[in-house]
Amino acid sequence: MFTLRAAVMWTVNDFQHMQWFLGKVCYLGHRRWLPLDHEWREKDKEFDGNTERCLRPREWSGDEILEQLNHLDFAPFGKTVSRTRPSTHLNWTHKPMFFELPYWSKLKLRHNLDVMHVEKNVFDTLVGTILDIEGKTKDTIKARLDLERMGIRRGLWMNRNSDKARRDLAFFSMKPNDKKEFLKFVSSVKFPDGYASNIARCVNVDGGKFTGLKSHDCHVFMQRLLPVGIRHLLPEDVVKPIMLLSRFFSQLTAKTLRRTDMFQLRHDIVQVLCKFEMIFPPAFFTSMMHVMVHLPEEALLAGPVNYRWRYPIERLLGELKKSVRNRAKPEGSIIEAWVQYESLTFCGIRHLSPLSPPSPQPPPCRHLSRLPAVANSSVFPDSSPANFSLLRPPFPTPKVDDDCTEFGSPGSVGICCHCSSFAGPRGGWSRGVQAPASSASSVTQPASARRRHRPTDTIDTTSTDGTGASGSQPAKKNTRGPCRQLKTAKVTRVTNSRISIGYDERHRAAPTAELHSSLAHDIGHVVRTHCPMQWKSWRVMPDEIKVEVRGQLSTNYNLEDLDEESLTYVNRLFAERYKQWKSDLHHHFLAFDDPQVALQEGCPKKLEGREDSWGWLCAHFQAPEFVVFF
Repeated sequence: MFTLRAAVMWTVNDFQHMQWFLGKVCYLGHRRWLPLDHEWREKDKEFDGNTERCLRPREWSGDEILEQLNHLDFAPFGKTVSRTRPSTHLNWTHKPMFFELPYWSKLKLRHNLDVMHVEKNVFDTLVGTILDIEGKTKDTIKARLDLERMGIRRGLWMNRNSDKARRDLAFFSMKPNDKKEFLKFVSSVKFPDGYASNIARCVNVDGGKFTGLKSHDCHVFMQRLLPVGIRHLLPEDVVKPIMLLSRFFSQLTAKTLRRTDMFQLRHDIVQVLCKFEMIFPPAFFTSMMHVMVHLPEEALLAGPVNYRWRYPIERLLGELKKSVRNRAKPEGSIIEAWVQYESLTFCGIRHLSPLSPPSPQPPPCRHLSRLPAVANSSVFPDSSPANFSLLRPPFPTPKVDDDCTEFGSPGSVGICCHCSSFAGPRGGWSRGVQAPASSASSVTQPASARRRHRPTDTIDTTSTDGTGASGSQPAKKNTRGPCRQLKTAKVTRVTNSRISIGYDERHRAAPTAELHSSLAHDIGHVVRTHCPMQWKSWRVMPDEIKVEVRGQLSTNYNLEDLDEESLTYVNRLFAERYKQWKSDLHHHFLAFDDPQVALQEGCPKKLEGREDSWGWLCAHFQAPEFVVFF
């Protein structure tokens, strides 16, 4: 026996570097990464008007950063009142929670820059500037005025005639005819299947811009299309560094990296950025342009970037989010949908029809390695246009499978699947899926037999698609009903003890999200059921009423031995739920055009038996002081 422990190697996200460099307008001065004797260090007018004598910034180790953080006092976790900071104030706003790990300060690479996200932002900045797209170009009037104030690149200053000023087209931007030719070239490109999406759909030739480009689209565009499309449309001094930038990303995102290549890329990207500083205005150099300097160094430490970018994870998460039907329990919805999908794919292979493989042959199914050899089976679907047609069984009605034991030894549990129809997550994946058989001789049960407390011949209302089981009336949606403390009461009954309420100072809430959610829901139920509506807020409510209301909550929660912070936390939840309850009732009242109709017919179901409270609320909502306040 041993204890298996997990360690956090690093984080990968696509916005962390925006927080690192937050507050700075532009990032010039890449000559600091050049050798001390480089000729570009002595040039001033071609860059920012000054010669460069400084060295590159030093790299702080994790121990040095942790030592700084330990000497600082931070505000408590959460939102605080903003304050003016002096110029000598250190730029630390909080202590990262990762430094609570004992080994975190020893890591050389703690946060990964998402290369594809950086590439997309660089592409947007570069293409928006050379195409002079409004809203995306960095060659704006303010950028031209910056050049005048810095006294550099007189050819890009504003053209002033009498009392008017005009921004002429820059030499690094395409002319209108060239821009249309470039967009037509992009719209005519066709990629092989599986290589990239249809980028032509994102081209607006008449509007002169791109719309709807995803991260991977920009990744392919930057490396394959951009160098070819601009080589005869822009000056050579502009085209060369753009081609070098394209080659930089192409080599950096390769499947195999060599250390010598990474050392060369570390030198090349500095050259490219310095050439850009001699071409584009200072506003062009955003934080995304600057972080390219650090990408080769991260590749030297962590290896190929293909395993450290987020876009495949984001695509998978996007598919998983589509399966969420109950927003109160998203994790359970995702798990249920994924298990059903895997089960359908696994069991559907048994009913495949024998077909000769087409040419070219697609990759084999990844589930075949889990199954024993099945005679006369194929992984290729038939020619019908329906999706997942391979999962349709050759028989329309349930039957007893005599060969259920082929998945294991005789007498073991088998899995039988009869799929009458298949739909995606929006259409419900549980339609027609049989319950697992308890033995090899079991008869597969219909979906309506899953609930044992009702007869199996009743209409199944568990379907969540547009029509009910009969096909005429729509089924009731599986929505969350009103909270009645049933879940908490079950926990109390099983454990034979009331739930203790704790308090976490860091998050200013309960120690766990589950406890906070349960407590908030149960307090809301108590407030809606037992609180009178005649009080302006929970704070002004008499103490004897508060004690009575809290007594309803003490059935399942231990409220006797609460410390001051926990009691304040519980009272805050009561105040929030009471305010939200009255706000919901006010919105319900506003849904009626006539206040009399709202009074006579609009009493909510949650106030049944308390019609006098609803009458008081209707009069209160029409009172002049309330209307003026609202």
